[in-house]
Amino acid sequence: MKLFLLRWNPAISSYTPQMHSEIVKHSKCGEFPKNLNWSVHDWKKVEPGDFFLLCQIGTKNDGITAMGIFDGFPELSKDKRGGKKRMHYANIFFDFVFDREEFPDLLSSHVLNVAFPNINWNSGYSGELVSENLAPRIISYVSNMVSDYGANWGKLLWNI
Repeated sequence: MKLFLLRWNPAISSYTPQMHSEIVKHSKCGEFPKNLNWSVHDWKKVEPGDFFLLCQIGTKNDGITAMGIFDGFPELSKDKRGGKKRMHYANIFFDFVFDREEFPDLLSSHVLNVAFPNINWNSGYSGELVSENLAPRIISYVSNMVSDYGANWGKLLWNI
């Protein structure tokens, strides 16, 4: 089982806080976006069905804000932020998404830094592959934390 950390800095990303709020709103009705993709640094290692955690960074409320699976292989494309370089983007499907402002303690970077100090939860490149021995522990931890908040995360896609 492979797990990637996708990182989202709302101040510089083409994925805006408004887009995230709309996705959160629709997810409460069981509707998740299709055709959403994300830049992936370790793109050669991504396969459809691999897991990801979306980490909000660069804010006063950093932490995980979504999780799901990759829904295809990465493809080379223009930088969505308007840069000159080309980047690899992979289609993603959210299985669970929430607003960090609504649940600031849920999977905050502070809590994650204590639980998994070998991972930088506050910065780094998007699409970082988590080590093979650490991935199952993180997935289990995140699943248990989300379940404590009453969510059914993992029932649909993660098979945990």
